[in-house]
Amino acid sequence: MKENVINQVEIRREDTTGFSAHIAQCCLTAKELEENGQYEEARTELRDVWQRIGERPNLSQLAPSVAASVLLRAGTLSGWLGSAHQITGAQEIAKDLISESIRLFEQLNESTAALDAEIDLGICYWREGAFDEARIRLREIVERANGDQSAIAARALLNLSVVEWAAARFNDALNALDEAAPYFTHETNHVRLGRFRNMRAMAFRNLGANESQEEKKREYFDRALVEYAGARFHFEEAGHNRYIARVDNNVGNLLYNLGRYSEALSHMNRARDLLILLKDTGTVAQINEARAKVFIALKRYAEAEIAATSAVYTLEKGDETSLLAEALITRGIALARTGKEVEARQVLLRGKEVAEQGGDLLRAADAHLTLIEEMREQILLSELARHYDAAERLIGDKPDSKTLSRLRACAMLLANLVLEQKDAVGIDAFLIGGTLSEEVLHFENELIRRALDQAGGRVTIAARLLGTSHQALSAMLATRHSNLIQARTPITPRRRSIKKQNQKRKQSSK
Repeated sequence: MKENVINQVEIRREDTTGFSAHIAQCCLTAKELEENGQYEEARTELRDVWQRIGERPNLSQLAPSVAASVLLRAGTLSGWLGSAHQITGAQEIAKDLISESIRLFEQLNESTAALDAEIDLGICYWREGAFDEARIRLREIVERANGDQSAIAARALLNLSVVEWAAARFNDALNALDEAAPYFTHETNHVRLGRFRNMRAMAFRNLGANESQEEKKREYFDRALVEYAGARFHFEEAGHNRYIARVDNNVGNLLYNLGRYSEALSHMNRARDLLILLKDTGTVAQINEARAKVFIALKRYAEAEIAATSAVYTLEKGDETSLLAEALITRGIALARTGKEVEARQVLLRGKEVAEQGGDLLRAADAHLTLIEEMREQILLSELARHYDAAERLIGDKPDSKTLSRLRACAMLLANLVLEQKDAVGIDAFLIGGTLSEEVLHFENELIRRALDQAGGRVTIAARLLGTSHQALSAMLATRHSNLIQARTPITPRRRSIKKQNQKRKQSSK
């Protein structure tokens, strides 16, 4: 990709005279500074027309294409600075300014500039945790980019991988990066190459963390380390200290996955110190949340609570609901481990609500499962079953192996609690005075009835509670326990994805 191709198309040649020419050049410089993580310096470049988040740029003396570029730069900087400093409402302000710039670019028939701005709009949705909205927008941009807009397609795919990673769809994140790889073959910009390799590393790391086979896990982690080293090289060449710190934190997370906790903390602390100097409180909060996880693994629960509480305090001020929900869940675990059960339950329930409100369903499911794992001795069995039901519903049809393992563990936990309650009543209450076969059949019928009741009639959940498969339980209901068929819920068709529905609409319109 040629350097500054996207930058240059934003400014029309006939608009580069007088004050407009000066501001046009300021926009180009601001974009370069922004790409290098120098957000405050970029804002300073625009001081003649825009100075702070929430202030509308002064467009009165500007030619139309320059005005559109100013709106875009003010919007993107509002988003980045709002994230770095956790400013409430910044993402909404950013979306409004970027959307206005898109409309103006479209009126000027500047399609490439408009597409580039739409990527920035998708990034705002990602920060807010609206992953489906961000995913759809970025994929549409890739499909709309034509042959001479390869830089647009590459940037959209790179940011799509970020969205898929945040949504815990790590294979999809890697697929987006593989799709983008040809565009980066001739790339010379160190920041873009660094971001590309950093995202590959993050995808490999999370695929490794969710891999059950040790050999495959080690392979993923080794590939992640190679990509992190490459990303760090490019960021050092670019002098991008903000991203260098993030690579350090990412390596710390990988070392955490490997169980090398002291080394993980060392990397995270170094990253945190550098970002404190850069006054990037938002990323510092994310690192504090990661440090809290390491402290929990080390059973240093008091330190974990302090780190997680600090993360929550900062993230509460901003708009990034997914990050806040994750920090709340981590804080809830730390509180539960220190014996503060009442506060832990409140924090975990709040984490669930924040994730659901932000549209991060997997994070909400994480909160439900954490409530079962950490609060099983403090919560009634009926409520635990409701949390399980909610988690199973939110996770969907294809959970990753790590989540599936947690689901199974929680199902076994609930099944054991059911059996414990049965033992508390006494076995005599379950005997009917029949033969051994009759007694076993009666007892099996009672367990299935209870499981269906706890699962709200859903066979899939009842099967997990009983430690069997959906097919096996369905067969039992159809043969030897037909009296319980009415207790199950009717079979309903699965919802089709938004993506498949959009594809079908496109095909039908052809």
